Amino acid sequence: MKRPAVPAELAPLVELVQQYVQTCPIIGSFPVMRGASTPDLTGHCANAASLFWYMVGGAKTGWKNMRLPGTLDARGKPKAPRRSLWKYGPHAFVLHEPSGTVIDPTEGQFPASIAIPYGRAEGGTSGGFRKNARGQTVPPTKVLLAAQDLWTDPWAKDAVLRAMEWSRGGWDGRRGR
Repeated sequence: MKRPAVPAELAPLVELVQQYVQTCPIIGSFPVMRGASTPDLTGHCANAASLFWYMVGGAKTGWKNMRLPGTLDARGKPKAPRRSLWKYGPHAFVLHEPSGTVIDPTEGQFPASIAIPYGRAEGGTSGGFRKNARGQTVPPTKVLLAAQDLWTDPWAKDAVLRAMEWSRGGWDGRRGR
């Protein structure tokens, strides 16, 4: 199955997210899959989705964090069968609800032969932030620090502003609001 194309206006921000997110800590251990085009992004999907979501304006600009639940729980035990479970999950990405555009900065952690079932995902990961072991919502600190660093780079700032304009209406040919 062909992976969704990234609109040209969003590609620079996706590339920045891919670069910065590799410095973020990840929760859990994720094996690199044979045939992955970007193995360095393995396990970084939640951080990458959160960083993109945060930088592009989040829910205010029509973006929603999405999650494909995996078949195992946090202790490695099988979960009760559900339609939305994915054997390669969990996996996180973002969806621009007004346009239906899927942005998955870490899709390359999976071989191209594996179809990612975006349509089976569940919306919302507590607004772009993770929960700690006690169930409290906390921002991924490194992700937010990376977001602050991005604003100091003129090229990065331009990428963010272009992505925000696209998100606010440029996706259908209208000028940003």
